[in-house]
Amino acid sequence: MFSSELEVSRFKGAAIKTISSICGQIKKAAENTGMFRATFKDRIKISDIMFLRAFYKIPIKQFHSPITSLLSISKALQAELPFKSKPKIVKTDVPTKRAVIMDKNDKQAATLFNEINLLSKEKAKKQKKAQKQQVEHMKKLRAAEEEADARHKKKRKSFFRREGQNEMPC
Repeated sequence: MFSSELEVSRFKGAAIKTISSICGQIKKAAENTGMFRATFKDRIKISDIMFLRAFYKIPIKQFHSPITSLLSISKALQAELPFKSKPKIVKTDVPTKRAVIMDKNDKQAATLFNEINLLSKEKAKKQKKAQKQQVEHMKKLRAAEEEADARHKKKRKSFFRREGQNEMPC
């Protein structure tokens, strides 16, 4: 019936019933895993099968989101539908925007999405600012490099001009 002492301890005090309608109660876990001690109102047979009369609530995860707006069917598709399947009553006085009432989980999810969105926007701003600073720094480096190249070129030019003047053709 059970596979571990933990399961037995979880259902301690639970009602059990045999096929021959003899009621009993789980008292405590025995030495071996999954074995337990129980008391019954009357003697039971070894061949009796026992049923655990306890219900354990398991929360069911919802894998859908409720749809608040009605689906619209195109006129071409409506023409092809049989009369039985065609939409009969169209509400015209329904407001287009409805107040969405969120439950606790939906509110938590919405706030989490807003926080994540805010963090990503801040991160993008920081990256953009850092990129601008990097571009400005690269411009300064290029300007300094061009200035150094111009000075170097000027020095070389003057050096070779002097060298050319010193070498007199014979």
